Amino acid sequence: MLSVARTPPIVVTGASGFVGACLCRRFAASGKAVLAVCSPSSKPWRLGEAAGIDVARVNLESADDVRALVRDVRPEVVINCAVHGAYPH
Repeated sequence: MLSVARTPPIVVTGASGFVGACLCRRFAASGKAVLAVCSPSSKPWRLGEAAGIDVARVNLESADDVRALVRDVRPEVVINCAVHGAYPH
């Protein structure tokens, strides 16, 4: 049986923000596999329904969660657009 290798995705953290969402949509439009990483409490409405974008909810403050993400996904590249404390809660 022939297996088809999956292309490693581009991982974008902070994907629910303006810059992160724009990058996700741009990479997906160019045919790249994209994993949009958002915090568990974020609202990723900026991503819309773009094809080729998978969304993962990951707590980037947890080193164990980040290690598990990288181990499981094996990304081609990681682009960090995440920010902490930029907006009042």
